[in-house]
Amino acid sequence: LILEVDAKKGQRLLAVCRGLALDSQMEGAGRAFAPDGREIARMKDSVIDFTALEDGPHRLEIHDLMYRTGETTGFRVTVTAGPLIRFAMRDNGSGMAVIYGAQLPGGRKLPGSGLERAEMSADKLDALLAEHPLEVPVLAREDERPGAPPASPVVLKHGQSYGGWFAPYGQPRTFELPLTKGQRYVIELVSSRAGLPTDPSLLIENVKTDEAGKETITTQSEILDLAAPVPASVLRMTGHDPAYAYEAPADGKFLLHLTDSANSVGRTQYPFELRIQSISGHGLTATPATLAK
Repeated sequence: LILEVDAKKGQRLLAVCRGLALDSQMEGAGRAFAPDGREIARMKDSVIDFTALEDGPHRLEIHDLMYRTGETTGFRVTVTAGPLIRFAMRDNGSGMAVIYGAQLPGGRKLPGSGLERAEMSADKLDALLAEHPLEVPVLAREDERPGAPPASPVVLKHGQSYGGWFAPYGQPRTFELPLTKGQRYVIELVSSRAGLPTDPSLLIENVKTDEAGKETITTQSEILDLAAPVPASVLRMTGHDPAYAYEAPADGKFLLHLTDSANSVGRTQYPFELRIQSISGHGLTATPATLAK
C-alpha cells in the first residue's frame, strides 16, 4: 500500500497500522519518505513516527512483514497529528487513570520504551477516548510500570486483579498463588481480548512441600489458547487469553509463568490484567466470543 500525506515542515505525524488487533494475520512493516525520495522513518511497533523535513507530499509504503496478501491479511492505517493513545488503565492504585502513547497531553517519556506516560482523572480519560480516532485497549488497573520483571515472584491474593506488563525478549513473568484445601479458583488473563496484539501463554507449576520442608515442583498445566467450547462455524474466538479452573485438594501453592509469544523477539512490552477468582458452590464460566460475519 502506498499513501501520500501532505505535511508542513516540522510537523510530527504518526501512521498507525492495525492488523493483529483486528484478528488479521498481517504483521505491519513500512517506511516514510520525504518529498525528495529520502527515507526518513521506519515502522516500529506498528507505528511510523516521522517529522516532515519540508512542505509537501510525504510517501508512506506499508506492507506485511512477510509480503503475504489475501483476505487473511487485512489491515487499517490511520494517520494523525494529534495524540496517539496505545493503551489505557482506569486505576493506577491512587485513584488516577493512566495512558500510554505518543504526543500525549502532559506525557513524559519512559526511558527505553519509546512510550510516553500520562496520568489524569477518569473524566479526562473518557473525554480523550471519545475524541480519539482509534479504538483504544483499556484495562481496569495498573499495579506496576513497564520495565524489567521483578527478581522474585509477585505474591497474589484470592479475589485479586493485578495489572502488569509482559516482560521483554520473551522472558516469563512469574507469580505465586497460595492454595487452600477445598477452595475453587479461576485464573484468568486479559490482554488480547482487550484489543492488544498479544498471544499470551500460561504455564502453571504445582509446588508441593513434604514433611521435611523439601519442595517438589511439577507442571500442572500449560494453556496457550482458550479452546472453543463447541464446534460451531458461526462462533469465532475473539482472543488468545488463557484461563484455568482448579479445585485445590490440599494446601499448597502455584507458580504462574506468563509470556507473550507474539512479541518475544524484542523489548516491546504490552500490559495485561491477571485475575484470581475464588468461587464457591456451582457457577457458570462464560467464554468471550462473537458471531462470525
